[in-house]
Amino acid sequence: MISKIQLFLRLSIGALLLTHAFPELQAQTADEYFMLGNNAYASGDFARAKENYMSADKEKSAAEISYNLANTCAKLGDKGEAMLHYMRALYQNPRMREAEANMSVFAKDNSLETPDGIFTLPFFAELSHSEWAYIAFALFWIFILLLVVPPLYGVKGMATTFMAILSFAFFVFAVVAERDWNSYSNLAVAIKNDTKLKVSPVDDAPIASILQQGQISSIEKRSGNHIKVNTKSGKSGWASLSEMAPVFAK
Repeated sequence: MISKIQLFLRLSIGALLLTHAFPELQAQTADEYFMLGNNAYASGDFARAKENYMSADKEKSAAEISYNLANTCAKLGDKGEAMLHYMRALYQNPRMREAEANMSVFAKDNSLETPDGIFTLPFFAELSHSEWAYIAFALFWIFILLLVVPPLYGVKGMATTFMAILSFAFFVFAVVAERDWNSYSNLAVAIKNDTKLKVSPVDDAPIASILQQGQISSIEKRSGNHIKVNTKSGKSGWASLSEMAPVFAK
């Protein structure tokens, strides 16, 4: 008969061996999963790296996680997911040059489109969506204050008027940049081969057209687990979220 102490020791040793063989069982935070993903990637175990990066991504949204996940998906040949996560990395940190460069090379090597032409002016892509929103908010109130406060104290002059006009002009630029980022966040990527676009947002609806993995489209409407998308080539229809993923998951 095995005593309770022997049983406890055997179970404890078994648990230690299990967690040593599968360190993912000990990971609890996004940073821990991220480090496990880095270790797996460095050892060439891309499947395990992807699993850990996805766990990290569920815990925390960060450009570094999305970028590493994109590189891992590229190694595994998951074209749609690679494009999706490169785009998410750039949405989170538009100044991540390595993500921009890797996405361009990956898209070229796999004959995929990149989200070019979204931004009215190139420098709009230098700041993030949230940064432009903060700038627009600040410039709006600066403009209002320049209009309202000086007359209250009897202050008039060309300098105040010029500053008000200048702040309003930059406010308009910020609003346009924010609109462009809204368009970027409203993109979706086909993450499955032969992604089906249907005529209505139900599973048994007739198929209108097919998209290949990695193709980008704009979201027109959302309904439950489906999104209605339009491509540059003119294809349109309802896609399941299991086959087509938005860049910005609302």
